[in-house]
Amino acid sequence: TELKLSGSGIQQILIPKPTKEERKSFIDIIVKNEALNVPVDLNSDILSHATQGMNLQQISEVFMRAKNTGDELNLLYIKNKKQEILNQEYGEVMEIVEPQRGLDDIGGLKHVKNFFGNVLSAVQKGEYRLVPMGVTLMGPPGTGKTALVEALAYEAKFNFVKAKSIRSMWVGESEARMQKLISGLRSLAPVVVMNDEADLGEANRDAPKGDSGVSERLMKMWMEFLSDPRIRGQVI
Repeated sequence: TELKLSGSGIQQILIPKPTKEERKSFIDIIVKNEALNVPVDLNSDILSHATQGMNLQQISEVFMRAKNTGDELNLLYIKNKKQEILNQEYGEVMEIVEPQRGLDDIGGLKHVKNFFGNVLSAVQKGEYRLVPMGVTLMGPPGTGKTALVEALAYEAKFNFVKAKSIRSMWVGESEARMQKLISGLRSLAPVVVMNDEADLGEANRDAPKGDSGVSERLMKMWMEFLSDPRIRGQVI
């Protein structure tokens, strides 16, 4: 959201997405008032989890669209609409993907799957101090890196996103995209994010790059985000 300040240009402020409890209360009201066609086994707690990352207006639009078209408001319908809406909102900086496979669907890589199994166990027990802030996967194409990340998100029941390149030729645009990526990840938490090729690393932070300091600023923003203890166990 942008607010125009008199005589001082544009100031950006972040309006956070609703919490799970706020979404749950809103869903209870809208389902009751609109007499929506919701399966009996789909309670507001499940629905509030499925709508993570959406604002109340977006939730209302999805629910009312289902009512107007006569579609059943099941989890598949909500996930498809959520993916469509959030990819439209954050599409320039990330791709929201619905994970389809778990660790049991991956052959081999036993030691790696055991590691992710320990991470999942810590997540499920709420022992977030044992959850890594990030994991580096190295290997040539086709060795299962993306499949492992998808499986982690699937097993943890986390949102899964793939970060896109946030660099732009326009002054200040790269930093703005980075801020949008970080804000989006906070809104989508709990989330597993795959930063393919680790394009932001650029090896040595202190090495001269000749891009007016853009690389250093992007690295600083990303590392400050990754080192925030409040996201441990919520953003991997």
